[in-house]
Amino acid sequence: MPPPDLEGRFEILKVHTRRMILGSDVDLRKLAEDTELFTGADLAGLCREVGTVALRENIHASVVFDRHFQIVKNSLKPALTAEAETKSWLCPFSFADMLLATAVLFSIYSFIY
Repeated sequence: MPPPDLEGRFEILKVHTRRMILGSDVDLRKLAEDTELFTGADLAGLCREVGTVALRENIHASVVFDRHFQIVKNSLKPALTAEAETKSWLCPFSFADMLLATAVLFSIYSFIY
């Protein structure tokens, strides 16, 4: 499965913050742009952790602000790397993998016939 694109990340953030009261400074579109290498699971975890950070700051907090998102985003390491993102998601195998598989299949075929 390919990593979420900008619109996908934005929708994931909207889903996972739908029950939160967001401060007026929270821009989910900007946050989606800043989380390019994050998977859907990374974004879900980010949203869960944001609530915890807000409550650690103030046990009676009812609003989550952009600073909470920034603290959590900067503390997380995305699951994807730039290298992984540039790989083709249609064929996750390298040329060497396919060459080896072809050789194995050819030897099996030669053995049978």
